[in-house]
Amino acid sequence: MTKYQRRERIPARRILARGLVGSILLLAGCGQPQVGSDKECLELLMKMQTAVMAKRTDLADQVARQADELAETNRLPADARDVIRNVADLGKGGDWQSAQSRWLRFAKGQRPAE
Repeated sequence: MTKYQRRERIPARRILARGLVGSILLLAGCGQPQVGSDKECLELLMKMQTAVMAKRTDLADQVARQADELAETNRLPADARDVIRNVADLGKGGDWQSAQSRWLRFAKGQRPAE
């Protein structure tokens, strides 16, 4: 094997490795339920952010109830409602650190509505 042939293989491995790592990171970030562009749903996100950061169980419960109502009218996807309900339940159980972590992961996964 010549020196030139060896150099050809190293970049190919690097490209393959980078592509694999990039795919894993992309897939890890995908799959967060989306809220969409409904104004009331977006306001719900802001209220839950406040509830989680202020550790307010009463507000988290209120947001979860509103999420249930919006999901019943198909304005909020059921999987997004489930995340909101889960965050509220974590807070109600006193596990605010997990609630904050789960909420931030969900909020960061939101994408602009098309």
